[in-house]
Amino acid sequence: MESYYFQQLYEQVQHQQKELNQLLTTFKKLNNEFQQLKEKPTIVVEKLEYKFDQLKVETLEGTLNIGLNPSDLEGIEEMSLPSQAYNGPQQLKSQLLERVTQYLDEEMDSFVTETEKRVNKKLNNQYRNLIKEDIQKQLPARIDHYIQQSLRQSNREQTEEQHSESIYQQVIEDIRQGIYAFISQLPEAPNHNQN
Repeated sequence: MESYYFQQLYEQVQHQQKELNQLLTTFKKLNNEFQQLKEKPTIVVEKLEYKFDQLKVETLEGTLNIGLNPSDLEGIEEMSLPSQAYNGPQQLKSQLLERVTQYLDEEMDSFVTETEKRVNKKLNNQYRNLIKEDIQKQLPARIDHYIQQSLRQSNREQTEEQHSESIYQQVIEDIRQGIYAFISQLPEAPNHNQN
């Protein structure tokens, strides 16, 4: 269990290091642009007087640029979105619900049995069903929580599949920790040992 936490810590440090490197690169780029702007000659207009009664406009043509000058557009790189379109939180939620439900149907019993052996307790089928029902009730809210959390901490370098897998693994780990905590905290009673 400790190795999992060390792995999580290592991954978090790696992620933060990657973000720090990106920030340093961006900072250097902005600093260079700032230096270039400082070196450009400034234009000082001391006084402008408009006499609208003498102004006659017959046609209005041209381009209005707010904040950008056409000559400044040369240095701007093309921006594009990743080739895969994001399917949205609802579709992701339904895919994750389906995968986690499949996990509960196919693998939860073996994990419960493994946990029973580790903590030296035996559950009856009623407790097993109770655990499964409780988890299924909490799944939609838990998945929503992780989706919202991932949207706030969006990692644009992850593909949609990696994003989904990351959330799936977090939910499965929560389920496993919850099962372990539940079984290990159950008081030893005669009805727990019945099958």
